Amino acid sequence: MSVKLLHEFAPRRDPFRWTILALISVSHIIGAAAQYGINTLAPFYQHELELSRAQVGLFFSAFYLAMTGASFGTGWLADRFGVRQTTFYGHLSVGICTVAAAFSPSFEFGCVSFFLAGLGYSFLNPASTIGVMAWFSADERATAMGTKQTGVPGGGVLAAVLAPSLVLIIGWRGALAALGVINFLFAFIFSSRWRDPPNDIVEHAERAEEKTANQDSLNLWALLPVSCATAIYLIGQMVLITYVPLYLKDAMGFSPYWASQALALTQAGAMVGRIGWGVASDRMFGGKRKVVLIIIGLLSAVSIAALSFMSGASSYYLLLPILFVAGVS
Repeated sequence: MSVKLLHEFAPRRDPFRWTILALISVSHIIGAAAQYGINTLAPFYQHELELSRAQVGLFFSAFYLAMTGASFGTGWLADRFGVRQTTFYGHLSVGICTVAAAFSPSFEFGCVSFFLAGLGYSFLNPASTIGVMAWFSADERATAMGTKQTGVPGGGVLAAVLAPSLVLIIGWRGALAALGVINFLFAFIFSSRWRDPPNDIVEHAERAEEKTANQDSLNLWALLPVSCATAIYLIGQMVLITYVPLYLKDAMGFSPYWASQALALTQAGAMVGRIGWGVASDRMFGGKRKVVLIIIGLLSAVSIAALSFMSGASSYYLLLPILFVAGVS
């Protein structure tokens, strides 16, 4: 290939793309903080609202049901209205509905509020993906995607560290409302700081897409086993994150404050796993994704089984590493 042709297809590296990536990542952190406030604050609101463990789980299920069910529609809206507007209304909705949930007088009101918050959250992921695709070239997109997705467990860490501390000052309702207010305010910050990529970067992305379209079509059936495995792992992840605080409070004798704080360790492990498993897959296993998925599954099963054998007399030096490893997997 000639030097001229190489120059023609070489992407222009706008340094502002890293600012955009930071903005998108913070968006995920802020949005996920409200999402994970549901389970982080569960040890505090369960008794006051007279909820069973199943009802606490249904709060999280309502959020995820709305988020997954609306993803196709919100992706369509993101394509048509752009990143700025979609993200703005997403954070605005999450903020308003989370504040409403903070003042729930009953299980039914809380469930509806969290469902509507999940609808708002469903705007954030497709909008952020479009942002990464627009600003980053193909050789940087995987890194950028992994970085912005790290914001999800990052939001979990933020909620697990911040929310229990706020409970001591303003109660669980005030803490949950604060997570909603942060989302509401960030909607305006994101809208003011977002910038669409220059035309030459957009044109390069379009040329790259045309080139990809001429290659062999993707074998969707080959992705089906991996997709099913990922769905099963996601169920385990949601169960772990939802019930770890209640498990630590009821079975291990932790106070509600420390049960919620301990969840930060699991979320920190998830942040390590988001990056670490990708690096391991590329460098240690030569791109063999199925091998990595099997290792993750085995590690998850072992760590969750180990948690089930813990008791109030178990050593913290044994329990805390298991919580971290469960998050990594």
